[in-house]
Amino acid sequence: MTKQEQFLWIVQTCIMANGINMSTQPEYADERRHQYSGVGAKNLMADAVRASLRIPNDLDATDAADDFCIFMVLGDRERRGECPEWFAALS
Repeated sequence: MTKQEQFLWIVQTCIMANGINMSTQPEYADERRHQYSGVGAKNLMADAVRASLRIPNDLDATDAADDFCIFMVLGDRERRGECPEWFAALS
């Protein structure tokens, strides 16, 4: 399995687990439905694919997935902190 595949596997699992978790919590169920919907997951995975192509050689898949998931998946945008430089310009 390549580093890119490992990264995508870890990120996909995080997105699915987070969606399940959010959907079971009443305070998130309606307010953040867009984040764990099919379209929301697809949009995050599209960003993950772009990020997977930018992982620096000296960063392993797990650490890259941590960077991505902490910034892109977990918490509010205000709580995410600084975007890791290696995937700051995904477009």
